[in-house]
Amino acid sequence: MKAVRVCSWAAAPTTTDYHRGHANPTGRRPASSVSAPGTWRSPMGAPRPARVLVTCCNTFQNKGDAALTLALDGELRRLLPDAEVTYSLRAPRLAREELAGRRLIPQFVTRDTAPGARLAALAARLDPRLIPAVAVLQAQVLVRWIRAWAWVDGHSSRLAARMLPGALRTLVREVRAADCVVAAPGGYLLTVTAADVGWIHAAAPLIAAGALGVPLVLAAMTIGPIPDVQLPAARLAIGAADLVLLREGRSAPWVERIGVPASRVGMSADMAWLTEPAAELPEAATAALAAVPGDGPLVAFAVRDFGFPHAADPAAARDAYLDALAGAADRLVERRGIRPLFVSQVVAPPVTDTDVARQVMARMRHAATLVDVPLTAREASALYGRLDLLIGVRMHAGILAMAAGTPFVGIGYGIKHAGTMSDLGLGRYLTAIDGLDAAWLSEAAEAALDDAPALRATLATRVPELQARARAGSERIAALIGTATARAQARDRRS
Repeated sequence: MKAVRVCSWAAAPTTTDYHRGHANPTGRRPASSVSAPGTWRSPMGAPRPARVLVTCCNTFQNKGDAALTLALDGELRRLLPDAEVTYSLRAPRLAREELAGRRLIPQFVTRDTAPGARLAALAARLDPRLIPAVAVLQAQVLVRWIRAWAWVDGHSSRLAARMLPGALRTLVREVRAADCVVAAPGGYLLTVTAADVGWIHAAAPLIAAGALGVPLVLAAMTIGPIPDVQLPAARLAIGAADLVLLREGRSAPWVERIGVPASRVGMSADMAWLTEPAAELPEAATAALAAVPGDGPLVAFAVRDFGFPHAADPAAARDAYLDALAGAADRLVERRGIRPLFVSQVVAPPVTDTDVARQVMARMRHAATLVDVPLTAREASALYGRLDLLIGVRMHAGILAMAAGTPFVGIGYGIKHAGTMSDLGLGRYLTAIDGLDAAWLSEAAEAALDDAPALRATLATRVPELQARARAGSERIAALIGTATARAQARDRRS
């Protein structure tokens, strides 16, 4: 019988882990039974390729999302080269070249296609405070609907085909066909305000996997904060997972509150650390850099739009944020002679990073350059690698820069920023977006420019460590996919 090596098994969860006094909210057996260390075998014949559904990939118009998806894909190709992998994401056509050879399909359930969408819209009009409760109800209905469909499908496929609307029918068909569902790495299982329920709709494939008993992996991600009223939905989506990998320790308390057994939780690292900078930049990008006047330090700003939901006057807070960015850039020009330029990490509408960059530049006293050139994630990392410093709100712009050896000063708005910078021991170079102070930002940038050799040495040591953590997490994912596939093949042969 042929054996296929997929990874080192040492870090993978075992069947014993799942039954060591821990509850199993899905009611199914775990996917991680093993036949031999480092291998998986079909009990009844030669193994077939694994069928993997990777969902929640968002869009390649966001270079951070693209970097995460491509890093995961690279690891799957390395560890499971024969796997048949399907990616669900927005605007699949934008990813065709970089995900060549993979099956790409649109994202599944959205706010407008979720069960009870009309009820949710009515609740939003009546009282926004009803939105979270209705979203949780939608998640609970989704589970019951899918389980009822599965029962009916076992008796009458014709009747079952009429039970689900188009979006849900596609969702259930894709999830059911997979040996394992993998939630793409990132930071989308969280809220900004108590009324923020977008994550519940994004998590529909995860909820469906739990309802259908399909093995589920949450790749390295940030989880939380999640308000108490939304925890029932979190238990349906996150509690259903066979393996939850976190990219920073600050997510661990939220996973514990959701009730995921510790044996199913592991630490990894942001998979964007695995991004390899492109060997060359597009000619337009090279020309844009060459056209920046002066000979001072080349400092880029990676900005984004932000709504300041907790501010008493969000519009005034946004104006102050833009003023602080412009003020810091001007101070650095005057004090250090920097050559300021702006880069766009996300070009997805309605407000792109390019739009915000132009707004900041319009408030500056000194001239700045906008690099308005389409770039892949790898090309963006290569561009960031040519800088003396990157200042940014976009965390993955910072990761792509630091992966290329360029120091980063961050402006944070969530636990992913704090977790990433603390993992590097560089928390002193991070400030909060609320109440952003131009003086602090410019002084931190000056300190980073002065400490550049030491910072680059720190990155040269710490980045490989984070890359190793990310690869170890990938091996756990591949191990679970391997055993899930072997179990599915055995089940198929019996039927």
